[in-house]
Amino acid sequence: MKRLYIFSILFILAIVSVNAQVSKVFEQYSETQGVTTVYISKTMLSMMPDIQAGKMELKGVTNKLNYIKVLTTQRAYLIREIYNSIKLQMKRDKFETLISTNDGNERANIYMKTDSRGVNEYLIVNQNKGELSAVLINGTITLADVQKMNLK
Repeated sequence: MKRLYIFSILFILAIVSVNAQVSKVFEQYSETQGVTTVYISKTMLSMMPDIQAGKMELKGVTNKLNYIKVLTTQRAYLIREIYNSIKLQMKRDKFETLISTNDGNERANIYMKTDSRGVNEYLIVNQNKGELSAVLINGTITLADVQKMNLK
């Protein structure tokens, strides 16, 4: 019986330690002067089922999202610090690079990881000379869902 308790505790600790370390970077800098953060909860996303982002219609996808987090800064010293923190956590979380672009002073990357429960996390990092923006999207959205989005 004692082994069962110990195993259960170790299992719970393993799950908690694997859970969204990149998300902690967003939380770490949320109170920092010069950093803007936005958190959109699952509840709020469910209230907006027919979101349009530019020419893309996200109908039917918002109910598969758990949350969206956005972080931006224009302070030079914070750009380097936050970017390095994100990169370190991405390596620990084993994010996979989906898209990487470099156009002069601007770099944009999209990363993804999937946990054992089938929940995907997409991290979009855009960095240019004077600004860093990072968007973390968490949910069960798949590539098939992305393909179903309508372009208007």
